[in-house]
Amino acid sequence: MTLLSAVRTVRRLAGILLLVSSAAAAQSLPPLIHAPQAAQPIQLVAAAIKAEVAGTLATTRIELTFLNPNPRQLEGELQFPLLDGQDVTGFALESLDGQMLPAVPVSKRRGQEVFESIERRGADPALLEQTLGNNFKLRVYPLMPGKARRVSLEISELLLPDRDGRVSYRLPLNLGADTKLSLAIKLHGLAADKVRLAPELRGAEVVSRHGDALVLLERARFASQNLIGLSWPAQTVETVFSDRFDGADFFHAEIPLDLAPAPRPAPKALALIWDASGSGAARDYEREFALLDAYFKTFARLKVTLLLAREKATDVAEPPHEFTIVDGNWQALRAALQAVAYDGASNPAAWHVPAGVDADIALLFSDGLANWGSGRAAGADRTALPLYAVNAAAAGNANLLRELAESSTGGGQYLDLNRLETAQAVAELQQIRPRFQVGQVSGIADLVAPSLYPQQGRLRLAGRLTQADATLNYSLQLADGKFTQHSLRIQSAPESIELVAAVAAKRWAGYRIAQLEARRHLHSAEIERLGSRFGLVSSQTSLLVLESLDDYLRYRITPPAGPLRNEYLARSGKTEADSPAQRSRHLDDLARRFGEVVAWWQRDFPKDAPPKLVAKAEPAAVGAAVREAVMGDMRASESRRASAAPAAAMQPMALMAAPSPVPAAAGNPVAAAGATPAQASIQLQKWQPDAAYAQRLRAANDAERYAVYLDELPGHRNSTAFFLDAADVFFDKGQTDLALRVLSNLAEIDLESRHVLRILAYRLLQAGQTQQALPLLQRVRELAPEEPQSWRDLGLALAADGQGQAALDALWETAARPWDGRFTDIDLTALAELNALIARTPGLDSGRIDPRLLRNLPLDLRAVLAWDADNTDIDLWVIDPNGEKTYYGHPLSYQGGKLSRDFTAGYGPETYSLKTAKPGRYEIRAQFYGHRQQVLSPYTTLMLRLSTGFGTAAQKDANVTLRLSGQKDEVLVGSFEVAGK
Repeated sequence: MTLLSAVRTVRRLAGILLLVSSAAAAQSLPPLIHAPQAAQPIQLVAAAIKAEVAGTLATTRIELTFLNPNPRQLEGELQFPLLDGQDVTGFALESLDGQMLPAVPVSKRRGQEVFESIERRGADPALLEQTLGNNFKLRVYPLMPGKARRVSLEISELLLPDRDGRVSYRLPLNLGADTKLSLAIKLHGLAADKVRLAPELRGAEVVSRHGDALVLLERARFASQNLIGLSWPAQTVETVFSDRFDGADFFHAEIPLDLAPAPRPAPKALALIWDASGSGAARDYEREFALLDAYFKTFARLKVTLLLAREKATDVAEPPHEFTIVDGNWQALRAALQAVAYDGASNPAAWHVPAGVDADIALLFSDGLANWGSGRAAGADRTALPLYAVNAAAAGNANLLRELAESSTGGGQYLDLNRLETAQAVAELQQIRPRFQVGQVSGIADLVAPSLYPQQGRLRLAGRLTQADATLNYSLQLADGKFTQHSLRIQSAPESIELVAAVAAKRWAGYRIAQLEARRHLHSAEIERLGSRFGLVSSQTSLLVLESLDDYLRYRITPPAGPLRNEYLARSGKTEADSPAQRSRHLDDLARRFGEVVAWWQRDFPKDAPPKLVAKAEPAAVGAAVREAVMGDMRASESRRASAAPAAAMQPMALMAAPSPVPAAAGNPVAAAGATPAQASIQLQKWQPDAAYAQRLRAANDAERYAVYLDELPGHRNSTAFFLDAADVFFDKGQTDLALRVLSNLAEIDLESRHVLRILAYRLLQAGQTQQALPLLQRVRELAPEEPQSWRDLGLALAADGQGQAALDALWETAARPWDGRFTDIDLTALAELNALIARTPGLDSGRIDPRLLRNLPLDLRAVLAWDADNTDIDLWVIDPNGEKTYYGHPLSYQGGKLSRDFTAGYGPETYSLKTAKPGRYEIRAQFYGHRQQVLSPYTTLMLRLSTGFGTAAQKDANVTLRLSGQKDEVLVGSFEVAGK
């Protein structure tokens, strides 16, 4: 969560919204919101809960009122996981004038862009988004001092019957303090006398209305240290529920089945795929070991091949280890699993059984949070045997694991140990369940099932009704290949009391999205359409609350239904941006600024010793020493004005009237790639972190270094600095494979953080691991396409990988698209790289590019500095052989070294360019001036790209990633050594 200004007092609200299924035992819970830095904790003063239950499908709308008793304004970020079968289907936030504002669905990238844009202005947005797997993030601002604010969440979930045949519904939060409670629960098709209340709900009214049971409770002061709820006997008949949404009728059906599963032949050999990535440290090993213990006890003799799966440069697991289990004794295997070091990113391409491994069945233990390589698991053809995917982590990706298991041969299934007891999970491993297949359908479209196998004896289906009376004929395939035929009649339900609207419709959409999520790379557009239409949070859609009509108009987002939408529709026709015209104006401005660069490049600058009074040309001081003394005072005023001014204002008067660029040659407008640059070399500053753990790693010998790293790891799992530092040590010591494993842990931190993924990709590029960096940069572009850095970074990596045309397209997007005004001159930076790429790579198609912008400008030296933290100001300094410093206050040196405009509100880049270099040493330095946000760690990570012979056939590039420790910190990044001609 970013700070909104340097003077605003900010606290992070760290909390977990615990949404507990019927399988979870009641337990004492921590407060819903925890604010350790606040003087007083945030208080939950009221809760209004409405729920509808049809069969085992429950939809709950929770309205929570929080009070900030502190005298300070707070902002919050709540991160929470949901269980498999749970979906967020609604969200609303109270405005500062007391109105509940429903969220509107937007694309995930759009929601992030708008939220952060408004947040930078100090306004009042809220955003609910899905990160990776079942992890969600709620971002709210502000919580005003001494005032209450309401938040509403709508959750849909599937309840599971217990061994006694009862279904339990538990309130998905802890009311640990005196809280005003309003509760209304509707149980479809259930008699009131079947409902059993938990002790905490005694006194609630239970009545029957229209064939449904209603549970009603109002308490002015309610407190409970346990999850409170109610239970009822599981229904043994079909439960069908329908409703209307967006002009269409949808249904949800739950069908109890009494078909006994067939016993699975006992395997003689088993492949155990054990996800050993860093996130595996959060799995519940006790549950996993309990399952293995109970399962192995059923064997007199079993051969087990252990395959450890984590980050690898190739799609293979680590070398297999074989164990023989006799009479259930698996102590040697257990000891091996207990000794596993959970480290590195999660590579799903390794979740398969390699050729040559003897196995009749495979068990995969993983959370499914794929974040390395393509992010996709190997197909069923790679695991041509029954595969059971087992999850015992609160945060996971059930969709991916289920798809992988159910697409394997022989009836593999997904086993969620968060919801299954050990005996239930063992029983699933020992049997083959009937498999659902669609038959003849009348009056039903878009049928979808969350699983092809009945879960806990129940088959669940959802679909869209095309007529009032519909029939579904379906079959179940048994273990012997035979089929049993079944029929289900579905009718549109009459009007009835609805506490929560569109339950069946949203559940259908949730099933369909979950089905598509397993192959998100193929179905992202459909996921986004469904999430937007039904208002669901998904990997492609978020829920956004805006308070101001002006903001809805500014960002062209349609408000929720009501007066605000009517006013928006009346005014929006005049506010739509003219994108083609806007792009044309941008290209005209870019051509003008590019003309100024060409004029600078064509100018001859002296290479002799500068006059002693050259410092008088600088805007605020005489001499380098004086400049340093007054820099802090002048920065806030003069530099800010300069960075906000037009590009020409930063240049000498001679450049302001520069002509538009003229192609170098009619046949080849991007010529001069063969120009002979100065003989120059690059020296990168060796990064030596001084943290105690880094010193331990450097002091250790090669054989013990990884053990030392593992010893330090538990205390630093969420530290980007730790993994960067440790990886640097391993790289420096020549242990490249271990360095890459250590570095890959960044993909496990702050799931789908574009900042962290950028750092990881830059460091991989520095290590020459372009193939590993590309999927990360492609994901960053998906997460933040509104940031030009996402396109430029990907373009440069594609160029390094030899994909010239794709690189050209990405760089042209960076140059040609109109960006937010805070991304100063990044289009010029990308344009220079684009022209250099064309000059060095024959045969590229540059037909899309404006001819005014096609001209290569070779340079002897070039340095480009970027950083990881948004709203942060880093300064690039270059000190040349004359002793002259080129920096934001002196952007053009005596010998012609040119610095781009000051970048103060984003990630950079700042660029230094020198056409003809005077012989001698050039030092490249960076200074952390300041920031207006909470950065990822106590450090800001810098990424610098140094080039010699830029835009020529002799171009050489070097990348370096290092850190600044705090405000005013300065570091030597690297240097150029230019030989005399």
